Amino acid sequence: MLASTIVQVRTNERRTALLVPLLVAALACTPGTTSSTPGDAAAGNGLTGANGGADTSSGGAGATGGVPGVTTSLAGQGGVASTAGASTAGASAGGANTSGSAGQVACPFGEDEYFLWPGTAPGSEGVTLSETYEERSDDPRVKNRSLSGVSRPSVFAYLGDKPNGAAAIIAPGGGYTHSAFDKEGVDIALWLNSIGVSAFVLKYRLPGEFPGKGHVALADAQRALRIVRKFAGACGWEAARIGAVGFSAGGHLVSQLETRPTAKTAPAVDEIDALDARPNFGILMYPVISMDPAIAHAGSKSALLGVNPSALDVMLASSELQVTGSTPPTFIGVPKADTAVKPENSVRFDTALQTAGVAHELHQYTDGSHGVAIRGATGDIAQWPAQAAAWLKQMQLTQ
Repeated sequence: MLASTIVQVRTNERRTALLVPLLVAALACTPGTTSSTPGDAAAGNGLTGANGGADTSSGGAGATGGVPGVTTSLAGQGGVASTAGASTAGASAGGANTSGSAGQVACPFGEDEYFLWPGTAPGSEGVTLSETYEERSDDPRVKNRSLSGVSRPSVFAYLGDKPNGAAAIIAPGGGYTHSAFDKEGVDIALWLNSIGVSAFVLKYRLPGEFPGKGHVALADAQRALRIVRKFAGACGWEAARIGAVGFSAGGHLVSQLETRPTAKTAPAVDEIDALDARPNFGILMYPVISMDPAIAHAGSKSALLGVNPSALDVMLASSELQVTGSTPPTFIGVPKADTAVKPENSVRFDTALQTAGVAHELHQYTDGSHGVAIRGATGDIAQWPAQAAAWLKQMQLTQ
């Protein structure tokens, strides 16, 4: 049996800078690690009960790295995996530009948002919403926008100056009724860039604005991951080093992407939809995980599933019940005093990962509260970016 150690890190309290570039310079790699790593298995049913195809990506061999103050148990390295179905060639999608010889695809990501589907996204037919960015910051120097009214999902690319071959999509939180676009999106992209990871802030549709269509958020996450995977070769990252990072309800979305990558959430519209949507790693901060009434975040559950969800939908949306050996390696961080989303959500997911033999690391912090992200983190929770960076390196997902 693989040992599981819950890491509780205590440090001298320090204040994190509001602006990510200032924070990055101060980060020190001080990891605590609980790792146990997978084989692979079939995974994924649709939210409505339609069976998805098997997730066929597989992990490679691994090793244990020694870090002071760290407990590790790596039963095979699940980080760098060969990704079944991954492709970097073919027709352009979502408005991508192509150039060069026949079959050669140019990297399509620039400063503009990249829409996930050409035209109307499946599930947005007949929907009229007004996309709105509400500024919540009192400081004109610092943006803290709340996004809502999304009907045409997209990603915003942050490719960074020194990419190391890894990439990740980012799902900000907001209870599935809005999205903390800057604090849990742009800030996180800049941090990922600082450790060499190309980043994509996901502008996903909010189930609270799509009654009866809770699957639209997962459809957007699947499509985004597949698009990033499609253009891996053209853009300079590896198809087997693409992850997902999520906060609060965005953490639930990422946990669903990790555990149900083949869920049938939208009709296939092109060859991109045949690619593997399973991320190669996940980072979850104070995530919503379970729909169990005892620990569920009521607002997220209601927005996602409605007032009277079926037992099947509750089961499928409870990510701790969907974990298999093919679930990717996952880093989890949660403040023990979180009063918004019960920390038991994180503990249950960690336990499920342990039971399935999946590489994982759980940090329970003495300091901090829900929604601190990076800019609001003080005390021991301010170490989470450095700890996550060290974990990614240990898992051989970054260099």
